[in-house]
Amino acid sequence: AYYENEDRLPVSRTYQMGHSTNFGHVWVSGDLDYYYLTGDRRAREVAVQIADAMVRHMPTGYGNHIRALGWPMILVLDAYHLTGDKKYLDAATKNWEVLKKNIDWKKGWVVRLAKGHCLHEDRSCYGNVPF
Repeated sequence: AYYENEDRLPVSRTYQMGHSTNFGHVWVSGDLDYYYLTGDRRAREVAVQIADAMVRHMPTGYGNHIRALGWPMILVLDAYHLTGDKKYLDAATKNWEVLKKNIDWKKGWVVRLAKGHCLHEDRSCYGNVPF
C-alpha cells in the first residue's frame, strides 16, 4: 500500500525486502507504472531503491523457481529503462548468464516443486511456477 502520512522506512529493512532471500516475490515494477501514470516521485524513488538493492543482491544461483531470477531481472530492466544507468543492465546480464547456464533448453526450468505447488498430496511433482 502507499501511505502519504507515514514516515519513510529504509528499503534495507526486512519489512520491505521480505522475510527471506527469495527474490521470486519482488514485484516492484508496479511502482514504476504508478509513477508513469501519476508522476508520483515517491513511487519512483522506492522502485529505484529496491532496484539498487537487487543490483547488490542479484541471484548468482538458482533455486526452486525461475521466478527468483525472473522478477529481479524484470525490475532491473525497468530501472534501466527509467534511468539509463548501466548498472541495471549489467545486473540483468549477470542474471541472464545464470539462467543460460542452468536451464535445460529442451525441457525448460524443471525442478522438484515445493510443497503446496503441486495438486498431489502424496508426492512432489516436477515442473516450475514462474509467476
